[in-house]
Amino acid sequence: MMWNIPYFFACWNPFRYRISLIEANLMQLIGLIGETLLRNSLPPNEVVLRATASRFILFDGAGLLLLLIALWITRPLKSHSS
Repeated sequence: MMWNIPYFFACWNPFRYRISLIEANLMQLIGLIGETLLRNSLPPNEVVLRATASRFILFDGAGLLLLLIALWITRPLKSHSS
């Protein structure tokens, strides 16, 4: 549960807790990289383990994509003064 704290604040108010949204993106990216390295280190004959790791990669990749979209949507807008 402790790893979910940044996600909670990022969902609660992504504008106010933007740093939590950034942390959630970084955590998701680290997980995705770690799972990819793990899957690639498995022997080819470990079909079930490789398939399980691939599902985690797909899930975390989709999550990272959604978090990146949230980060883009909540980006600070620059005011144009003429």
